Amino acid sequence: FASLIGGTITKIGTSPNLLISSVREELGGPPFRLFDFAAVGFPLTCIAVVFLAFGWRLLPHRKGRQQAEESFSVEDYKTELRVPAEQEATLRVGAIEEQSEGDVSVAAVVRAGRRYAADANWLLDPGDVLVVLGDPTAVQKFVASTGFEIVGSKELGKPEEKSDEMNVVEVIVTAESPIVGFTPATLGLRHRYGLNLFAVRRAGRTEATRLRSHRFRAGDVVLFQGFAQSIDTAVTELGLLPLADRKLTIGHAKSGLWPIAFLVAALVAVGFGVIDVDVGFFGAAVFCVLFRQISLKDTYGAIEWPVIVMLGCLIPVGEGLKDTGATGVVASLLTTGAQHLPAMATIGLVLLMSMLLTPFLHHAAAVVVLGPVAAEVATRLGLRIEPFLMAVALGCACDFLTPIGHQNNMLVMGPGGYRFGDYWRLGAPLTLMVLLIGTPLIVAVWPMR
Repeated sequence: FASLIGGTITKIGTSPNLLISSVREELGGPPFRLFDFAAVGFPLTCIAVVFLAFGWRLLPHRKGRQQAEESFSVEDYKTELRVPAEQEATLRVGAIEEQSEGDVSVAAVVRAGRRYAADANWLLDPGDVLVVLGDPTAVQKFVASTGFEIVGSKELGKPEEKSDEMNVVEVIVTAESPIVGFTPATLGLRHRYGLNLFAVRRAGRTEATRLRSHRFRAGDVVLFQGFAQSIDTAVTELGLLPLADRKLTIGHAKSGLWPIAFLVAALVAVGFGVIDVDVGFFGAAVFCVLFRQISLKDTYGAIEWPVIVMLGCLIPVGEGLKDTGATGVVASLLTTGAQHLPAMATIGLVLLMSMLLTPFLHHAAAVVVLGPVAAEVATRLGLRIEPFLMAVALGCACDFLTPIGHQNNMLVMGPGGYRFGDYWRLGAPLTLMVLLIGTPLIVAVWPMR
């Protein structure tokens, strides 16, 4: 809830902000600038955070639904990491386990082809191979923060197609699989099937032997890396059973600095008016794809296609309401009721109407419908349209009464174990707070006349 209110701080925080800017531009005015929403959104965010620090007790205590990565997690994978060549010869095994906060433990050290059972005081040399135990997510986190390299991660050939991407798959070895009884070396996994063996977990016990010497058995849980087409073919041919996709990124050399740099560059360019907000942030997303900070599969998966289709259908509806005069009819009814009210009360009425309509429409669709209506009401009353448009943006971004008005509400419904009727418990006080505090804030920041 706090993040939802916090989204009203900037033009890019929520889609209502961006859409209401487009409505203002279509009505002949300049679009809202990047931080035009901050004067209203920031105080509301601070007040909401204070309220939620105590108001969370209004929510019922229910156990959230387990996520797929929790339901299908397999602990104590065996993985091999290579100490980087630039690593100083003062690193000890115990320091690695401390740095990973105990999530990664070193089972053995391989040096010059020989395996040693290393204790916490063992000094590591550049080029040493560590046999580590831990969940793949913890191992990936450790690799990203230390510069260690997963053995075999750079030894695959080029993809058959330029669009083919490097993926990681988690599989179970079935009793009928032809790899049962063989080792990765004898199978030639890398050369024959285009697969890297990243990690393996044997039911009941975890061995400290090297991965290339591991003899597969039925029930082993294995992590393979390879290009998408190679993985699909190999999984079928080797009789392996894929587990639930946990979106593992182990072996992907990604730095969080590049996306941050693209975001900062877009913010600066948009803030100084060099480019429009939609162009700037779309360009930042494109650069993230070009620099392989996110795969094309994840990119397509992140797009809210139902929302895009719905907006594509509702934008002509909004235009039709305006062209046929329906917008004027609704605005006339509102104007009749608002003529005898103070200007601030009229803003509050528009804000309340926006918050009440959003649960029945999507928040972006509500902006498309209500934006022209609010502007028409302002024009009929002889007032400026900006505070009315700001009221629509704020009201449509602050739906706390149902899980369907905003995607953030729906996303937390399953993990939090919430029911449809739980939202009003915390949402009703938040809605009242936004109405009573947001209305005078809008009038104070955006003059009515």
